Amino acid sequence: MQIKKLQKIRRSNIIEGTEVIDALSYSQKLKGPWAGHVARISDNRRTIRLPSCPGPIGTRNRRKLRSRWVDYIIGILDAVTSRSVGVIGGEPARIEDFSYLASLWKRGKFHCGASILSHRFVLTSGYCVILLNPSRYYVLAGTADIGTQEGGQRHNLEQIIRHDHFNDQGQNDICLLKLATSLVFNSKVSAVRLPESNIAFSQDTFFNISGWGSQIVHGNISATLKNTLVPFLDRNICKEIFNGEAVVTRNMMCAGSKDHTAGDADNGGPLVLHDTVVGIVSTVAAHGNVAYPTICTKVSAYLDWIRDNMKERFAKKLKRT
Repeated sequence: MQIKKLQKIRRSNIIEGTEVIDALSYSQKLKGPWAGHVARISDNRRTIRLPSCPGPIGTRNRRKLRSRWVDYIIGILDAVTSRSVGVIGGEPARIEDFSYLASLWKRGKFHCGASILSHRFVLTSGYCVILLNPSRYYVLAGTADIGTQEGGQRHNLEQIIRHDHFNDQGQNDICLLKLATSLVFNSKVSAVRLPESNIAFSQDTFFNISGWGSQIVHGNISATLKNTLVPFLDRNICKEIFNGEAVVTRNMMCAGSKDHTAGDADNGGPLVLHDTVVGIVSTVAAHGNVAYPTICTKVSAYLDWIRDNMKERFAKKLKRT
């Protein structure tokens, strides 16, 4: 299926004057690791990026997958006219219900989501800390309103511990942030639980995803916290949907649908099941497609890394004192 055919799926939903740019042409303008990965639909300040349609996958599954793919594309084109912000399909949420959630700020501006592991450690995405300079960031916890930051706890960073094998394809996309001062736990600030190493999911599993991210690429973030439930998506189906446009390894997992998924700038936030962080939002709909599944780092694959680094950093602190 070519880009020209994609226009015909729901042409009535595309704002008049919308420009369609093929992936090759766009890649010449796009800098960074995502160059050439996506095509783009844009209308001035709003941008929706479309990967190419999946190729041959076998006679038995072709019709089913093609139908699923068209559903996702329709969701994307529907979203071109959407002006809401926050987690896609999300509803306003209270921080007391998601007290493990924190936000990461860079140079005084909201940057990413994060989850609280202990009084001194916060978990986020490696993408969120390209600048490995703790003085450029701070963590905000205990408030659903990042516009006023009312009632929140602000903590500077002492250290950024990003996985040594993190790369721009999203592999090993995990990072620990050590806070310079301890969080004060209360009804609005608490730690999320880590999963068991053998945790498994089924098609009937739904996760909580929360954040302040935008529903459109480079759009306004949500000043208030949003939350939605997202379904588990089999990794093989997820790989077929992205068709090589994004890496989906065994250390990753997918969740979401065309109506409910993470938004732009929700990166680093937690994918949660029963107060247990099972995923870290890594690739948000191929960097912007509002109707695609969210690719997450599978936390259970990094339990040793998390625990070893938290113990090591804590031990070093004890030795200094």
